[in-house]
Amino acid sequence: MRVVKLGGSVLGGSSAGPAIDAARIARLWAELEPWAAEIVLVHGAGRYPRSVLERADAAAAERTSRLRDALAEVHAELARALERSGAAPRALPPGLQRESAAVGEALAGRRLPLGRGDVLDAPGGNPTIVSSDRVAEQLARDLGAAEVLWITDVDGVLDVRGRLLERVGAGSLDAIDRRHADEADPTAGMSGKLAAALRLAAAGIPSRIVNGLVPGRVAAALGGGPWVGTRVG
Repeated sequence: MRVVKLGGSVLGGSSAGPAIDAARIARLWAELEPWAAEIVLVHGAGRYPRSVLERADAAAAERTSRLRDALAEVHAELARALERSGAAPRALPPGLQRESAAVGEALAGRRLPLGRGDVLDAPGGNPTIVSSDRVAEQLARDLGAAEVLWITDVDGVLDVRGRLLERVGAGSLDAIDRRHADEADPTAGMSGKLAAALRLAAAGIPSRIVNGLVPGRVAAALGGGPWVGTRVG
């Protein structure tokens, strides 16, 4: 079993709406499809939910509702793009409370388990976001995944000089450049992904981080041959 986390920055949407780059999703699915029988796909949502949150009224209930609806919109758009590409996605319940049995049932029915992040009610304060990175991490633990593939919009983890690090461990954190994506991502960007990957590595589940914007990178990482990216664990 592999958990694949598709970063929101790869979907092709914008802050103005949940539009998905259908051609990009079709190409990514073509690279993932040979391993469809063993994949659980979790996706991010990009900048759109954050822009909705910024435009929402100050009331916590209103902000939570708007943000939850935005995540659902992105999820629905991605599911439609996957269906047009030949996949058969089956939505998993949002949040961390996903039963592994639901994943097994989807795979047994030749469906693609499709998960996402969630928003928790926060009376008197800002909504609490359960990031898709956190969801992917929890699913990997619950399912005993063989690995997690993090599909992003960069080649992998970069050092402070902008060079690709082929392998990262807990002892190399000082050399990492965390600036890319973190500035625009309310769920911690690359820092959040790397933190999750390191926790999984400590639990015996390795990760790979690859650039989904470059054709062939995802297929190469899954195929077992030479690939470009960062290994964690």
